[in-house]
This record gives sequence, structure tokens and C-alpha cells, in this order.
Amino acid sequence: MKTLDIVVCYTIGMILSLGRLISPNHSIFNKLKK
Repeated sequence: MKTLDIVVCYTIGMILSLGRLISPNHSIFNKLKK
């Protein structure tokens, strides 16, 4: 399960990175960055 956790964390990180690049001013991403 540790491997799955790493994959999930990596995927979330990629999604957040893409989200900031696509819509850096989006309210949802601003809340998640806090």
C-alpha cells in the first residue's frame, strides 16, 4: 500500500502543478496552496 500512497501523492502534485499553470488565479487552487 505504500507504493499506492506514493503514486497518489505524486498524482495530486502533478494535478496541482497543472492547475496552477492553467488557472493560477482560480479560487480552488488558491485555497489548496494555503
